[in-house]
Amino acid sequence: MDRRQRAKELRRNMTDAEHRLWYHLRAHRLGGKFRRQQPLGRYIVDFVHLGARLVVEADGGQHNGSDRDAARDAWLQANGYRVLRFATGDKTELSGWDESHYAASGYGDAKGTEQLACEFASSRNSNLALLGRLRSSAYDEIGVADGRKMSVRTIAWLMAGHWLHHEEILRKRLRGLRTL
Repeated sequence: MDRRQRAKELRRNMTDAEHRLWYHLRAHRLGGKFRRQQPLGRYIVDFVHLGARLVVEADGGQHNGSDRDAARDAWLQANGYRVLRFATGDKTELSGWDESHYAASGYGDAKGTEQLACEFASSRNSNLALLGRLRSSAYDEIGVADGRKMSVRTIAWLMAGHWLHHEEILRKRLRGLRTL
C-alpha cells in the first residue's frame, strides 16, 4: 500500500485521542489550517500546519522512547518542522530547539515579515489554547526539557518570555504593529 492510501486509511481509523485533538485543530479553531494524517517525506504525521511548519503527534504509550519516532522527529526538525508530541505516560526528554536548523532551511527568508507575523500569531494562539485546556494539576508535572528538569508551569513561563522576545523583533520590523 502506498503512503497516500495508508494516510487515507489512517484518517478513517483515527484513535479516540486523535479524534479529540482533531476537533480542536480542524476548521481553523486554533488560528490556522491543520491537515490530518499527512504524508511528509517518507513519513505520515498525525497533524501538520504547513504554514507554521508545526507537526502534532498524538501517540499511545507504545511510542514511548521509540527509535523510529526519534528518527522521524530528527528528519522533521532537519526540514524545518517543530514537533509537538502528546503520548500517554510519555517521559521522553524534550529536546531543545536549535534555530540554526530552521534558519539554514531558508524558510524565514522565503516569506515577508507580515506573513511571518501572521504565522507567529497563529502559533501563539495555538499555544495559548493548548495551555488553557490543561488540567491545573498538569502544570505541576515534572519532565526533562533541553537537559533540565522542569515543570509544565516553568515551560509555560518560558514560552511567554520567548513570545515577548519575538514580538519585540517583529514590532521593530513592522513599524506601527499594535497587536499580533
